[in-house]
Amino acid sequence: MLTKLKCKLNLKIGGIVVMDYIREAVTYLENYENLLVARKHLQEKVLELKENLVSIKGVSYSDLPKGKSIAPDDPMFNRIFELDKSIKLFEENEEALKDIKKSLEDLPGESKRIIQLWYIQRKSETEVLMTLNMSRRTFYRLKSQAVRIFAVQLFGIRSIS
Repeated sequence: MLTKLKCKLNLKIGGIVVMDYIREAVTYLENYENLLVARKHLQEKVLELKENLVSIKGVSYSDLPKGKSIAPDDPMFNRIFELDKSIKLFEENEEALKDIKKSLEDLPGESKRIIQLWYIQRKSETEVLMTLNMSRRTFYRLKSQAVRIFAVQLFGIRSIS
């Protein structure tokens, strides 16, 4: 789920820290395009690291002086570590995108249209109101409901309490 990609939006209520799931859901929606860009960049980085890994030679430890000194940097080890880290970030990003996409697909019709137009397509208020043929007040009421539905679908039962 989205536990690894945290936005750290918390509230303190009666001395207890609780997550603000509505604001968290809005943050995921507002950053959907950024997650798509991150996917592309991480994918390119993983491919580049894999290609460069072939050309790197490891450090020969037998030629080094003996002693208590720290071992030198091993370019191959460092590249493997960086590749592993990049693959994990890519997988976390993919998991977040998958969860967001699934929640968007499962939204009821009007809620889905509102979320798509406002957060995904980034239409202006005027464009959204004209497209949906509704008043400003109705739009913001329905947008608020749509975000709540999205939050429940994204985070599950935790967001209801």
